[in-house]
Amino acid sequence: MGKWFMPSGELKWDVLGGAFAGGAAIAITAWIIIHLSGASAGNTAIPYTLQSENTAYVTTDERPTSNTDNGNAPSNPNRHNSSNTNTTESAAVPDENQPNISVYISDKRKVENVPLEQYVLGVVAAEMPLEFEQAALEAQAMAARTYIVRRWIADNREGVPDRKALVTDQVTHQAYLSLAKVNALQETNPEGLRKARLAVERTRDLVLTYEDQPIEALFFSASNGYTEDSEEVFPNKLPYLRAVPSPGDKESVHNSVETVSMSLQDFFAKLDVSAFAVLGKGASKPNIRVLEWTEGHRVKLLLVGSVKLTGEEVRGKLGLRSASFDWKIKDGQIRITTYGNGHGVGMSQWGAEGMAKEGSSAEQIVEHYYSGARIAEASKLPEYANRIS
Repeated sequence: MGKWFMPSGELKWDVLGGAFAGGAAIAITAWIIIHLSGASAGNTAIPYTLQSENTAYVTTDERPTSNTDNGNAPSNPNRHNSSNTNTTESAAVPDENQPNISVYISDKRKVENVPLEQYVLGVVAAEMPLEFEQAALEAQAMAARTYIVRRWIADNREGVPDRKALVTDQVTHQAYLSLAKVNALQETNPEGLRKARLAVERTRDLVLTYEDQPIEALFFSASNGYTEDSEEVFPNKLPYLRAVPSPGDKESVHNSVETVSMSLQDFFAKLDVSAFAVLGKGASKPNIRVLEWTEGHRVKLLLVGSVKLTGEEVRGKLGLRSASFDWKIKDGQIRITTYGNGHGVGMSQWGAEGMAKEGSSAEQIVEHYYSGARIAEASKLPEYANRIS
């Protein structure tokens, strides 16, 4: 059990990946999160070094004026054609050395086309508080780039309402700040924008791989002191998504411990369990107990009366932040306290921040959270090179 807090008592992976966010982000005060070993690796880790800051980060004045896609606009080789003539598209300055990422901007119902590294900048700015340590932001940049490169290689457009887009700006994929919103940071948070740009530049072209393939780089807000095995939350058991200690999450304890109260009647109703079956005739208190814990110290199996529910089922039905929880019952009320925020699989964002504060590098952070994964250059992956050529 974790010493600083612990309880007493195929969904499509590429759709859930950002969730992330499953997965997933926050400002220090308002953004708690805008969303939540088998074979040895066959690739070689490479050190990352600070690249020259020469990415064309587009300002408002440099962006072409948005235009309606009426079928006469130049086609994008990295996206499907669409007959939707109501979609407005905006684009950053193209870079022939990077894939073009088409993002569906949900509140505008339009597609924005940006080079890969500009997309990563938008994700870092959306998914993690820019007040975080530089190494944590760099780890987030590598995770974000890995997610989208994996999706781009597969041309996976699941969960996108407009087939001209590869991904949305929502946490079902990865949260993303549009060009306009990133540019606004020049006025509202110039230091944060500088740090985000530096994180993207320092990790330029770097992705996380396992056996020479980009990994499913899941991340989430905060843990209970441990991350979780992938198969406890999602259908797939992946060798690089194993439960590991996450002591750095002590940084988030003030944000990630939450207590909710409800009547026992509401509790039973939400779990679709008969109150009589739980209380029984003449029972003095409900029969609710944990039957099994996960490797990540979360509830694996809960018994409510005679009904068995997984911790993730309970989390979903009750709308809890985490499957790491305990409870107290008094006067017909149940008070449930959760520890952590998010699905718990992959990299904890607050855990990464804690590691960075202790002096860990971005490389050390991602290698801790993604067991056996290695850092590689995306441009040297065969599938990437084939698509970009």
